[in-house]
Amino acid sequence: MPPSAAIPENFAAAFGDAIALHKAGNVADAAVQYERLRQAWPDHPQLLYLLGGAYVQLGRAQDAIEPLERSLALRPGDGPTLDMAGSEI
Repeated sequence: MPPSAAIPENFAAAFGDAIALHKAGNVADAAVQYERLRQAWPDHPQLLYLLGGAYVQLGRAQDAIEPLERSLALRPGDGPTLDMAGSEI
């Protein structure tokens, strides 16, 4: 992932909005927003991790596999992603 300074401001705002939805318990809406953001930023490891987590929360473990695997490929050894991938998938 490029340095955070390279992330377009509108992406950062939209990502923050998606995280706020997720934290508020609007997991399905957050997942939709994460998928939209993924179109513009497909290799953002935190976005992929959160998308995978949203899918797990929605009972869609099969859908969570690919974003979690991609997140791990981008950040090998990331503890939270390894935990989620290992315990949920």
